Amino acid sequence: MRVWELAEQLRIPAADVIALLRAEGEWVTSHLNKVPGILVATIVANAPPPSKTAADYVPPPPTAAERVAWQQAHEAFDAQTRRRRRKRPGPRPVTMSLPYDEDAYYHDEEDELRAQGEASTRDLAFFAGVKASTVRQWVGRGYITPVRNVGGSNIFDVDDFVTAYEQIAIRRSPKGRARRRHPHGPRLKPGLTSAQFERLNRVHPNRLVTLAEAAKMTGVAPATIRTWIHRGHLAAHPNSRPRALKFRIRDLYTASRR
Repeated sequence: MRVWELAEQLRIPAADVIALLRAEGEWVTSHLNKVPGILVATIVANAPPPSKTAADYVPPPPTAAERVAWQQAHEAFDAQTRRRRRKRPGPRPVTMSLPYDEDAYYHDEEDELRAQGEASTRDLAFFAGVKASTVRQWVGRGYITPVRNVGGSNIFDVDDFVTAYEQIAIRRSPKGRARRRHPHGPRLKPGLTSAQFERLNRVHPNRLVTLAEAAKMTGVAPATIRTWIHRGHLAAHPNSRPRALKFRIRDLYTASRR
């Protein structure tokens, strides 16, 4: 057992344990020294009463004035927190759609929209299959114009919207498609084809080419080659200079395939 462990167990300073050990003829100089086992019982018997710590402190009960002050501070904090969390109420979901007839056999969304006469932002978004924010963008761009406002929501004339929606559908960009990849690998234009580049890599892998030749072979701009170097995809030859970069065909082929 160390001196500090015995002091922590007895809840007294380590200096008191050191003093007791020196009184028993055991010379110790640090709280890291070991306490002989035969002296542990003697130190425990002669140890002073444990000193008080923060855990032993019992605070006095609060007074009436302190309770009132704490309650007022707590209520003020709650009121401030509720004020910060309060959100501005958004517009009510206004709809001008007619009741849906489940027994109707024929169902045409455009005819139902025209039968309404007027439509809200929510109705137009449901008809066009877009978000309400998209309809608001159409209003901001001048594609459609509301005739009035109800409960914070714009109301539109259906005939005007249907006429304008034909032009809106033409303006809307089609959904993106995945780029088609050549079945035999990418073709480098106007440089070498992938087959020619691969054959050159097998025959002359350690041949050095300049930056302009590398750009011509890979079919990209010289700035793109410098971007590959900056991103760590391509490393210049050690013997090349900053204004006269040279590359191995093997490294250039590996970078172009990434």
